[in-house]
Amino acid sequence: MAVLVADMMVTAANARMAHQPCLKNLISTLLTHIITLMQVLFKTQLQQSNVEHQLRREVEIQAHLRHPNILRLYGYFYDAEKIYLILEYAAKGELYKQLQEKGTFNESEAAG
Repeated sequence: MAVLVADMMVTAANARMAHQPCLKNLISTLLTHIITLMQVLFKTQLQQSNVEHQLRREVEIQAHLRHPNILRLYGYFYDAEKIYLILEYAAKGELYKQLQEKGTFNESEAAG
């Protein structure tokens, strides 16, 4: 679901911020009016799957990545039940779904 970060600032203000750079990124994103994707993860599901450590590592890595072919993580915040990831919006959706539908990509599709 695509949302403007502006719509989520009330939730962000009420949730405990994970760290100050996250808040700075949220405000920066709000001021530039970038359309982003909000991914909501339920803490109970992460705990049941034993992937909390993996998520922490992924967030740490992706927060520092800047590559045109990898979605940017603008920031994150959390409350008692959920973790919210603010990601760059991908207008064409998931690459995996496109590959499943098409089967294979030709060279120009794979490069572009």
